[in-house]
Order: sequence, then structure tokens, then C-alpha cells
Amino acid sequence: MKTRDVATIAFRVLALWVVISAITGLMDLLLNWDAVAAQVMSGFKDVSNPPTRQGLLWLSASAFVGRGLVGLIAWWLSPLLARLTCPREDGLVATERGRDLYAAASFLVGLWLIAGSGPGLAFAAYAATRPGFPAYPETQPQVPLLLPQFLLGLSLLRGQWLIGLVTGGTEPRGKAEAEGAVQQGDAADERR
Repeated sequence: MKTRDVATIAFRVLALWVVISAITGLMDLLLNWDAVAAQVMSGFKDVSNPPTRQGLLWLSASAFVGRGLVGLIAWWLSPLLARLTCPREDGLVATERGRDLYAAASFLVGLWLIAGSGPGLAFAAYAATRPGFPAYPETQPQVPLLLPQFLLGLSLLRGQWLIGLVTGGTEPRGKAEAEGAVQQGDAADERR
């Protein structure tokens, strides 16, 4: 695996993080819109031409949609960005296979998502079992936001689907096959 391959992986993981944060931010905005709108609109008391609630919603939602589009474009342009970042192909990285690096990145992103959503879901489960306990001090439930985040984190943590998507579905060569290819190369060099 070359340095440029590692840069491509890094740009793709960054793009994935940008898209996931845009989706969770948009969901949070939509689920908590009444509280957000009340808080923001109170800041426009002394303004002669304040924005409407609908205009404020479109402005806020478009920021998250724009962030998601930036993440998608960064995903598609990650090989180009890697070429610009690492113009020379000068050496191999210490890892043997690229799939191992993708697996590690997928695991870390999944762990990060689970660590962010797990405590909130645990608190929601605890609050649901206690009658009279205020489950959501912010007045809006967070379970619809945290549950998809937790499930995506679990799928990244346990699944190989992202690795197949990023590497184009290519399977790594087995050790015996790789050793056989090296031995064939050595035999061809000896014949010359």
C-alpha cells in the first residue's frame, strides 16, 4: 500500500464523517425545530425585518444539506485530493493490505458513533422505566436521532460492507497465493 492510498483512505473517512455529521445535524434540527426557532427568533426582537420561521428553517436546513454535499464531493474526489497531497509515489506504508486499514478506519468511526449515541440511549431506556422521571429536559426526544446513529455505528463496527464499497469489492489475496506470486517472480528473475 502506497502513501497515496493511505491519503485516499483518510480523505474518504473524513468525507464519511462530514456526511454523517450533516445527516445527524439535519435530523436534530428537524426534531427540535420548535425550540430552535423560539430561541433564534427571540434574538430578532429589535430587528425591523426579521426572517420568517419558514425562511429560517430553509436557511438552517440548507446549511446541513450543503455540508452533506461537500462530504459527497470529497468522497468522489478523494483520489484526486490524495494525488495533490502526495504527488510522489515514494514508498510503501507499513501495512500489508489496504483492507486492514479500511477495517481499522471503519471500526474507529463506528466506535465513535456508538460512544456518542450509546449513553443517550441508555439514559432514555432508564428514564422510560421510571414513572414520573423527566426523560427529556430539553423538551424534545433524542431517541429518533440517537438510534440511527447507534445502528450505523454498529454496522460500521461489525460489518465489512464499507470496506467492500471503498475497495471496489476486491478480495485480498491469500498468503499462499501471494507467496506463490513472489516465488514465480523469483523464478522468472533467475531465468533471465
